[in-house]
Amino acid sequence: MNPPRGRLLPLLLALSGQAAAEVRLPAVFSDHMVLQRDKPVKVWGWAEPGEKIRVSLSGRTADAVASPAGGWSLELPAMAAGGPHKMTVAAKNTLKVRDILVGEVWLASGQSNMEFELKHAGNAGHEIKSANYPQIRLLLVPRTAEGLPRDDLNARWSVCAPDNPAVADFSAVAYFFGREIHRAIGVPVG
Repeated sequence: MNPPRGRLLPLLLALSGQAAAEVRLPAVFSDHMVLQRDKPVKVWGWAEPGEKIRVSLSGRTADAVASPAGGWSLELPAMAAGGPHKMTVAAKNTLKVRDILVGEVWLASGQSNMEFELKHAGNAGHEIKSANYPQIRLLLVPRTAEGLPRDDLNARWSVCAPDNPAVADFSAVAYFFGREIHRAIGVPVG
């Protein structure tokens, strides 16, 4: 049954207001992420202004209240290397982030040298087939031509596993660097 024409706009506005009020996280807080070990864990996101948010991560809990603009942030105590962990963000709705590891997090930044993908490296077929390092994860930040900082990005963490097609697109430099760190110190690497 269709709503009467005069009621369609208020219905759409009400539904859009409900969606905007839900607590949400930036893409960096997604399944398979790696958090920096031995440092406080900063978590942030958006919610309805004044909404109370509770974040729990492996027995550690912190609370925040969304600002008048809807932003919120909080800090959880530092964690040692390990995992997997699960994070719950609870407000009017509840979000769950799974398979979180804690270890070393590195930023691999540059131009063509960092964009050179593993699928183009020497012996690429062998490297991709033997890339069985589920404790190595990559968050590939897409290139954009924007002159201003962004609140969020269109990216998700990828697990380094030979059956994951995304491994072929990993930065070759970041992959080999992360693999060496992981082999040398035995902790997860993002």
